[in-house]
Amino acid sequence: GFAAEGANVTIATRDGAKGEEVASAAKGLPGEVIVVPTDVTHEDAVERMAETAAKKFGPVDVLAHGRGGLVARSFAAQLAAASAGGPVELRNVWTVGTPHGGTPIAEPERIGALLDRLTNLLAWVPLGGVGDLIDGVLALAQHVATAAVSGLPGIVSMAPKSPYLVQLADAAVPPRTR
Repeated sequence: GFAAEGANVTIATRDGAKGEEVASAAKGLPGEVIVVPTDVTHEDAVERMAETAAKKFGPVDVLAHGRGGLVARSFAAQLAAASAGGPVELRNVWTVGTPHGGTPIAEPERIGALLDRLTNLLAWVPLGGVGDLIDGVLALAQHVATAAVSGLPGIVSMAPKSPYLVQLADAAVPPRTR
C-alpha cells in the first residue's frame, strides 16, 4: 500500500477501532499511519481531521473512492473558498470511481424500478408453499421502501440534478483536483 511506498497516511473513519486495526498492518513500514476518528457528515470533524493530518505531515494529498470522492471534492471546495494560508494546505485530490455527475438510479422515479428488480430476484428463491404470502409482503415492503428511500438525503443527493451536486459543480475547486 501507500505506507509501504513511504507515504504518510491518515485514516479517517467513524470506527476508530477498525482504523487502528488497519493501521496496525502498516507497523514497520517506511510510511507513518495515523487514525483520526471522523464522521464526514460533520464539517467540523472533517476540518479537525485535516488539521490533524496537516500538523503531523504537512501539505495534504487526498485519494478517495466512490462517494468518498464527493466528500473530498466538497472539502477541497471549502478550502478553496476559505482564505489562503489557512491551517491546511491541500496539494492534490484524486478521486476514483466517484459519481461526480450523480447516478440516474437515485432519481426518485427510478428508485422504485431498482427495488422492483431486487424483489424480482427474490422470486427465484425457492420458498415452498409460502411464496404467495412472501410476494405480498415484498410488494408492500417495496412501496414503503420507495417512499422511505426517496426521503433519505444521502441517496437523493446522488440524483444528477440534485441541489448538492449542482452546488458542488458550481464550487471553486483547486486546480490540482483530479
